[in-house]
Amino acid sequence: MVENQLGWTAAHFRFLDPANFEKGPAHWFDAAPEAMRETLKAGLLSAVKTNVHAVGVGRHNEAEIAWLGERSLKAIEVMLGDKPFLYGDRPVGSEAVVYSTLMVTLNPFFDSALHRRAEAMPTLVAYVERMTDRFYPDFRRMAA
Repeated sequence: MVENQLGWTAAHFRFLDPANFEKGPAHWFDAAPEAMRETLKAGLLSAVKTNVHAVGVGRHNEAEIAWLGERSLKAIEVMLGDKPFLYGDRPVGSEAVVYSTLMVTLNPFFDSALHRRAEAMPTLVAYVERMTDRFYPDFRRMAA
């Protein structure tokens, strides 16, 4: 669910929202020769759009995509319940995918309906903070 739906909904908002694309992924090409940058950006956008459509997410409108992503967020929230990690007191390998996708979704740099919905779920916010503190303790100092 996280890889096959939530990740693609997050990709939709990160790449296919023009403002978010220009703030983030468009800069991947800053070091490319100037004459090639627009072609590289267009190629990336085309590939992402094709993939988001192929997995089904891109066959929906913006509101539906946000709703699909929110369903996944709610499922993670239910699975976590009051546990610190998905399956109990210790993190397991699958949490790498869940954490990274939630981290992308909760990144405040990129605005989206999906981000706002995730941000309103204290269980998910606390989970990301817990995982960040445990595995990337220096991240908060770098981000400050």
